[in-house]
Amino acid sequence: MSLLLTCWLLLLGTAASAPARAEDDPLPEGAIARLGKVRYPHVGRVTSIAFSPDGNTLVAAAWDGSIWFWDLKTRQEIRHHAGPPALIKRILSPDGRFFASASKDGIIHVHDTVTRRESLRLPGEPAPTCSLAFSQDSKSLASHGAREPLHIWNVSTGQEMRQIPIPRNQGSGPPFSLGRKLLAYVRDRDTITLFDMDTGKNVHQLTKRYSSPTDFAFSPNGKILATVGYHKGIHLWDLTTGRELPGLEAEAMSLGVVFASDGRSVATVGGENEILVWELKTRQERCRFRSPDKNPGVLVYSPDGSLLAQGSDDTTVILWDVTGGSLLKGRAKESPPSAAQMQSLWKDLAQAEAGNAYQAMATLIAAPVSSVPYLETHLPSTSSASSEQISRWAADLDNSRFASRKEAMQELEKLGDFAEPVLRPLLQGKLSLEKRQRVEELLNKLEASPERLRTLRAIEVLERIGTPSALRVLHKLASRKPANSMAAEAQASLSRKR
Repeated sequence: MSLLLTCWLLLLGTAASAPARAEDDPLPEGAIARLGKVRYPHVGRVTSIAFSPDGNTLVAAAWDGSIWFWDLKTRQEIRHHAGPPALIKRILSPDGRFFASASKDGIIHVHDTVTRRESLRLPGEPAPTCSLAFSQDSKSLASHGAREPLHIWNVSTGQEMRQIPIPRNQGSGPPFSLGRKLLAYVRDRDTITLFDMDTGKNVHQLTKRYSSPTDFAFSPNGKILATVGYHKGIHLWDLTTGRELPGLEAEAMSLGVVFASDGRSVATVGGENEILVWELKTRQERCRFRSPDKNPGVLVYSPDGSLLAQGSDDTTVILWDVTGGSLLKGRAKESPPSAAQMQSLWKDLAQAEAGNAYQAMATLIAAPVSSVPYLETHLPSTSSASSEQISRWAADLDNSRFASRKEAMQELEKLGDFAEPVLRPLLQGKLSLEKRQRVEELLNKLEASPERLRTLRAIEVLERIGTPSALRVLHKLASRKPANSMAAEAQASLSRKR
């Protein structure tokens, strides 16, 4: 009896003994939809998910080779492609346009997901020994087998762009992940190597004892790498310097990690069937969902960051609301927040505790008629001091007169974000030790200030609301003078709304 037939018989036996989830099972708290028809668990686990760039279509590939398309506006299935035998691997590109599979004969096939036409046929290794990964921008495909080096292919032309002699990973997780320009791969259980695909050189060695990395995620801007493995918590790395950043202290081992499209949060799969959403700025948990699956599968954020799609082991996909709107479900329809309530919500936006701030954000998003005008009047778009005055205070940081130094520190601290464009460039030049220490102190206070945290969250609220009036406020913030990092945040929010 062939190995493939034996595997199928074992799977069918498992399916026969396992009860199927009922079609009318209620959705778990925090979920807004279940896409697809429920089948027996463990027979059709969804292993790859992608949203179309406009966020209107979701594509999912299952372990049995099937591919589904759903219209997210109607939540209806658009089409379904039955797949080949289960031992043929299949992954989707991040933009949902292509799927790649490694077959038993050692050939890598790249197909158009809509037409199912084969666009590329590449040399590889048999499916059980071949690993595949698309780059973040879906322009490149990496393949790695048990014997050969890692290959980087151009998805449009099929041209091999580079070979990388990396060791075969023996761990249980993916051995590599592609960003836009960087490749991260496991060198050994303690080390991840970062390879620059443009220069062909290793740029960083990220070492953490006993981390045994099993999954990676590049932030959308390519500046941070998140890693999980056989340890509690999530490690974060600055890809510019190669230094480790403060991580996320999870209660249990994390089985996967994914960044939101805006880079403000990450989602992880933890213990007890849980999906945890973390705020990156504070490194704190925003919310958590309990999946009906024993082992929640792959996670993917929607392009606008409002939804988190989770692949299930019964060929369905669960959509989780990560804007906080699910917190408000079941409440009686209330009148718009009063002035006192708005003041309380404004205060909550500055809280260090991310969970409370998340609930305040959800309430503000749900009441745009009240929240947008309030945020517009409370988020200053211009500085109370001119650029010349800010520069004079910056110059006085090492003034020989103590009173002048003290006044400069106090005024610059009060200005907050508006002082940043003047202060930060000073660190690139020659400064006295005393002045450098004062500039660093001011910037550190600014970075950790409740006001900055509140502004960041308010910008996120406005982006989530997305009405013309909310976008107008974002335009005002993006035009702040002098321009600062919060203006850049507002501009990034606007670019995602185009």
